[in-house]
Amino acid sequence: MLISACRFVFNDFRAAPAVRASAFQPRTRILLRTMEEPKKTHHTAGALLLGGTLVPMMVMLERHRLPEQLGRRPELLVLGILGCSVVAMANGANDIANSVGTSFGAGALTLRQAIGLGAAAEFSGAMALGSFVAKTISKGVIEPASFAADGCHGDLDWGLGMLSVLAGTGSTTLLATLYGLPISATHGVVGGLVALGTYTHGVASLGRAPLYATVVAWVASPLVGAVVGAFLHLLVRVAVHETSDPAAAAHKLQPLLVALTTAVAAAVLIVAGPAVLRLEPMPLALAASGGVGVLAALGVLVMRRLRPPSRTSPSTFPHVRHEDERVEDEAEKAPLEAAARAPQASLSTADGEEGASLCCPTSSKLSTTSMPIGAPAPGSEAVAVADGRVIHTSEERPFVPLLVLSALTVSFAHGANDLGNSIGPLAAILVVERAGGDITQPASIPLWLLALGSCGFVVGIVLLGARTIVTVGGKITKLTPSRSFAVQLGTAVAVLSSTVLGLAVSTSHCLVGAIVGIGLCDRLRGGDGELNGSIILKIVLGWAATIPLAMIITVLAYMALLPSYAHDPVCAADGGNM
Repeated sequence: MLISACRFVFNDFRAAPAVRASAFQPRTRILLRTMEEPKKTHHTAGALLLGGTLVPMMVMLERHRLPEQLGRRPELLVLGILGCSVVAMANGANDIANSVGTSFGAGALTLRQAIGLGAAAEFSGAMALGSFVAKTISKGVIEPASFAADGCHGDLDWGLGMLSVLAGTGSTTLLATLYGLPISATHGVVGGLVALGTYTHGVASLGRAPLYATVVAWVASPLVGAVVGAFLHLLVRVAVHETSDPAAAAHKLQPLLVALTTAVAAAVLIVAGPAVLRLEPMPLALAASGGVGVLAALGVLVMRRLRPPSRTSPSTFPHVRHEDERVEDEAEKAPLEAAARAPQASLSTADGEEGASLCCPTSSKLSTTSMPIGAPAPGSEAVAVADGRVIHTSEERPFVPLLVLSALTVSFAHGANDLGNSIGPLAAILVVERAGGDITQPASIPLWLLALGSCGFVVGIVLLGARTIVTVGGKITKLTPSRSFAVQLGTAVAVLSSTVLGLAVSTSHCLVGAIVGIGLCDRLRGGDGELNGSIILKIVLGWAATIPLAMIITVLAYMALLPSYAHDPVCAADGGNM
């Protein structure tokens, strides 16, 4: 990656001054930041690791000074709130790329819009439906009853274990987020639970079915995502981009695409969403989703009747780049017009092949990383890029609103589904701290706890969400609205199909698999299917490290906490047995 960045910067500064001052200046800045980012990330990770070790130690050393109103063991509540906040922020920041990363990469949303809309949808889903999915944290891996059998000390061990799971999940997810690697936070929770159950009650106490499902999901998720994403991308390519008039084909297919997207978005909520929204039996849920899609398509047709669209209307294709990368309109208007008049101009092969997959869109109308096929159709809007390729904004525009719709739907569903990763263990700790609490029963979720996890999602997305969004949106392969549509819809279809088949796949893994799938599809068909192998390798290594690293940190945290409660006064007062 560093070599490709150096090549691109060198070739960029050899380009014409007018071109360098406008369209390609943002790409250079992005790559320069990519080169500088690892060093800063190492420092940030080290500082957080140090703080994450010192703060709990200080709380435990000063626990006798904490107010008794916080509970029988106030230090557990304080550490639980801290751990819950870290997991919520890391989970929200890491998984936001699943919903808005491809929309950002395609130019459908700016980075600010992606973060703002994604955070709002995540917060809404978490607050509205999070309490329905956060009541059970064991996930079938370990049973609280095995801890409850040991009386008061067993309940205490359960509470310490939940605190340790927060430590393991929060550390791994936050570390991956800092390095911009999309992983599955749920896999971190499962790894922590496996470590806790094995350390306290042996391997025989673990539930085998959830573990087998996790292993299968780890392997199957990217494969299923790649196959479905590549298939949808191939359909769009053949039905739109390889026709004689791609813009007309895209316009004609838009009602069908709207029906498909809204049907899948509805199914995400009522088939694979929180239990409170699911319809039973499954055929009824699928039929209801299809009905929603048909109604949406009819709405598009009615709107066309009332207000026929103009084929020559100005492009509304948004401009995606960071705020500090914006250039003046006057500075970039001239080189773009010059490029349109001279489409044969080109940069070096090294630039076109090496640097494109690492950059973000730069034109105010369209993405310079797009890869359309064929010559401009009569009447279509097109702007020539410096490497000679021509981009049709009119054939890509119908996919933009579909991306935004799917992004908001996935964000809402994620907020509802994954809130339990952070507030579930803290809810279990609250049960342990409540006199007479039964850890074998689903924990109640107070409103303040729901708000804590939901706000943690928002804070994490705002502070760190850009890291994984940029990775998914621009560092794996080049994305356009149509390619991102195939990725987003392919991911949703893969998750839905796996849900129907009873296979618990990871959305993050499916998404990355779908992005790789469309790149391989283009490459097999002789197109420009660039894939950033170094980024893909880093992501896979992040997946591989998630579970074992979470297990190690969970066990270490549990071992560090246990000696402090060897003679617990609360259990002694309750007459709890060992």
